[in-house]
Amino acid sequence: RISGYIRDGKTGKPLCGVNISIKNSNLGTTTTNTGAYVLKVPLGEHVLIISHVGYKRKEIPIEIKLQAQQKNINFRLIPQVIKGEELLVTAQREFIKIGRYEIQAREIQNMASPLPDPLLVLKTLPGVSSVNDQSKFYNVRGGNYDENLIYINGIEICQPNLVRKGIAENPSLINPDLLKSINLQTGVFPVTYGDKLSSVLDITYRDDFNDRPKLSCTVSTTGVRSSFALQFGEKATLLLGIRKINYGYLFTNLQTKGNYTPAYLDIQMLLNYKLKQNLRFSAFCVHADSRFHLQPTEWNYRRFEIFFKTVMDGNEDYDVISDIFSIKADYETGHNGNLTWTNSWFRQKEKENTNVSRVHFYNDSYLTESTEFDKISTSNDLINNSYTGEYFTSKLNYGGNLSHNVSANIGCELKHFNVNAHLREFYNRYENDTLDLSSSYSINVRQHNYMVGRYIEFNFQKSNLLNITTGLRWTTSYLTNEQLLMPRFRMDWNVSGNIELMIAAGKYAQPPIYKEYQFAETDGELFAQKSWQYTIGYKQLLRDKLSVKLECYYKDFRDLISYKLNDVRINYSGKNDADGYAYGIDAFLGGEFVTGTQNWISYSFLVARQRILFENTHNGFVPNPDREKYVPMPSDRRHQLSIYVEDKMERFPESKFHLRILYGSGFPTGYYDERLPVYGRFDVGFTQAVTFGREIHVIFREEILNFFNHVNVLGYDHSTWFSPVAHYLSGRIFNVGLRVEF
Repeated sequence: RISGYIRDGKTGKPLCGVNISIKNSNLGTTTTNTGAYVLKVPLGEHVLIISHVGYKRKEIPIEIKLQAQQKNINFRLIPQVIKGEELLVTAQREFIKIGRYEIQAREIQNMASPLPDPLLVLKTLPGVSSVNDQSKFYNVRGGNYDENLIYINGIEICQPNLVRKGIAENPSLINPDLLKSINLQTGVFPVTYGDKLSSVLDITYRDDFNDRPKLSCTVSTTGVRSSFALQFGEKATLLLGIRKINYGYLFTNLQTKGNYTPAYLDIQMLLNYKLKQNLRFSAFCVHADSRFHLQPTEWNYRRFEIFFKTVMDGNEDYDVISDIFSIKADYETGHNGNLTWTNSWFRQKEKENTNVSRVHFYNDSYLTESTEFDKISTSNDLINNSYTGEYFTSKLNYGGNLSHNVSANIGCELKHFNVNAHLREFYNRYENDTLDLSSSYSINVRQHNYMVGRYIEFNFQKSNLLNITTGLRWTTSYLTNEQLLMPRFRMDWNVSGNIELMIAAGKYAQPPIYKEYQFAETDGELFAQKSWQYTIGYKQLLRDKLSVKLECYYKDFRDLISYKLNDVRINYSGKNDADGYAYGIDAFLGGEFVTGTQNWISYSFLVARQRILFENTHNGFVPNPDREKYVPMPSDRRHQLSIYVEDKMERFPESKFHLRILYGSGFPTGYYDERLPVYGRFDVGFTQAVTFGREIHVIFREEILNFFNHVNVLGYDHSTWFSPVAHYLSGRIFNVGLRVEF
């Protein structure tokens, strides 16, 4: 028996899917995720062949003289640069894995979507949903927006906290031009990641350059982007990206009329430097400035022949500045081990200022022939909010192989949070000469919190048939004075060459940080939200690069902090006042329906319910009289169907058609058993690629978004005497763009 590990000769990272075979025989195997392989060889002299797409092939002579002889042979494969005519190189690997969805950069750049943001691509995957096509926020399997971990190159980032409207978000910090891939794990994620309840999104930027500099520029109706990639010999690589985005064109047909002036600018840089063969450093820097300004003028709505009109005057402003700086050291130790030390600093400064006066009118033309509007009420919104959050993280991780079949990950993570927020919101409403200030509040939040996370994880692999991963995460939250122990277990069983089964169970916890404390009692205690999650998965490879996957899951929630959702603003109750459960089924069919294209179809069924154990009254929280009654969570979308289709023409293979279809049942509105109408989108895109010589590639892009002009409802306004009044999302929009690569 021969065994060992295969790594990248340049980076030292383990290589998965490397082919190891005996020349002139049908004996062979492939490496696992850790780069390990085991192969049984008969007596005699043989030639061992090691090959992987993108690497130089190796042929090694070996001789087996004794029965039950064991040899340990490790390899490093050298990346191979193919010079000459341009070639399309694809790896022979499975498209999906159970509990994980990976999307390559090409699909992210080509997919037609309401906003050109990589996070919107996630909404086509099973288990992921959202009611707002103008927002990059997303729910996963019954969780809310705040329950998702997001990493960029191993650095945890935070979503905006004060933003209340999807149209005010602007792009996320993820630059699509720098992407290598995005990897989403919907619930079954290992202990090496942080403390959230729902999912992990792991984003990786490119580092596979050649000696020639590469430049790309993209111009569209939504802005300008440019990226630059360069390799310095064999020691260093540089990746630089700049974006200037303006989404104002996409907001021209919204229900609220006015002057929309969003603006976004960011600069990102990733530098990798290999000091020694086994020591590598990387630095990652981001500065992003996002601004949104709106001068609303009018809002109109019609229901049952009654016309509503709101005349507005004033301004809405929302600004957020994000800065990231991180340094990572990666050291390859002996005995196939790897030590990584990551230090990161993330700061987010947000400001929200609103001063808008409104006069509300109606006209009941179905009762009279009058064209005049009668005044209902007047209101004035005065908002002056500010938020500054600084997050420092230091993480040390060691991963290595304890034996041929056992590997381990051991790590410790220190987090320091420093939050300073001032919230001033005054809502003056006059109706029938009565002033209502019940929704107004003034809050100051100052937090200094430390969290320490430790974890240990073991992976046991029995050849290529059985893989067991078990681990324990132990987190200490000094703000809540909690010790959180989270054991997790996962087993993957390769039933045959095409069928794989998975069973997983684990505990997850999410300590409160800032949002959960906004409305908390000053003398009350707040604990981490917790859940036990159980998942069963099935995967079958139908043919090469085409797979089907099915997952069934159940979540048992404890110590929940209930919340209300208004557009994208989550307002927590400030009390562990609920428990609940969620269960569902996620189905996914994806791969190459047509050679050279990527397509997938996903369907999700979800039931998410909670019991409100305490209700908030003027005297504080008291037991809820209906505490035994389960009600839908705000994220309870029963059905969702998503389709992404990519096709090409036989005569014009560089021209491709992209189709994105979303269909979902309505979310609960929070009022009795009322739900939003069915949500649907049909987005169509076309790309045409033209090559000039060997070095210049031009890609033309045309899109028709919301092709059938379907009316989607974001929510209802119950504040008027005639309710509900619907708030609509965007209608049909056209978008064009041009991308040039050198």
